[in-house]
Amino acid sequence: MKTVFTNSSNEIIFYTPAHVENFYNPRPSNKFIPTWFKKLSQTLDPDNKNKSSLFLKNRQPTTDGTVKKCIPFLDAYNLGYIIPLPYDLIINKSEKGCQFFSGVKSSLDEEFIGMHSLEQIQGSPITGNSNCNQIFKVNSPWRIKTPKGYSCIFTAPFNRPELPLQVLTGIIDTDTYHSANFTFNINLEIGEHLIEANTPLVQVIPFKRESWISKELPFNKNDLEKEHTQVLGFLNNFYKRKHHKKKTFL
Repeated sequence: MKTVFTNSSNEIIFYTPAHVENFYNPRPSNKFIPTWFKKLSQTLDPDNKNKSSLFLKNRQPTTDGTVKKCIPFLDAYNLGYIIPLPYDLIINKSEKGCQFFSGVKSSLDEEFIGMHSLEQIQGSPITGNSNCNQIFKVNSPWRIKTPKGYSCIFTAPFNRPELPLQVLTGIIDTDTYHSANFTFNINLEIGEHLIEANTPLVQVIPFKRESWISKELPFNKNDLEKEHTQVLGFLNNFYKRKHHKKKTFL
């Protein structure tokens, strides 16, 4: 899979091996917005004909918007790309440990699910009962390449605590190193579970490496009052109408 932008400096390439190219491959994150969010009404009162985010209660404006009207929340769902589970995976979790089965290997000589030694994170709270005191990783079949000076954040899909595999966050300089394996915690009860293909697994966020300097300055009271007045002047979708900038991932 190759994602191409009109500006060649903003191009991320997912090299897909032949043995998984007919399965589910990485795609833009906006293709994986959860069903519950799509079905959610924008207002607490679905019959609100104006679809405003405010209504009057005791002659005072009160918010009537649900999280679906929260643009920062939606932006998190749309950011970057999702690597989904390429094919079905069975997880058998017991008190003695976890077993995995899939019909396809990550490569000709490597299982899709691998393991790390517990000694590698000795004293860490990262793993425990959720993993039956084991450390697991996805041996990713994809190779990911970004332009010079660009890296990628690999993390569990934002705002998806219900997903069965919760990947731990890491950053790879994908302009020079293109392999990425994903350590994860299991978010499942004891028993046998079928995790279906196309289940979101990893959110990939490319970013430009830059140096930053932090400062601490007192907040100007006049600026605060000006900002507050501006918010009151827009009874609907203030942030979306005045500040939001579109982010594009194709």
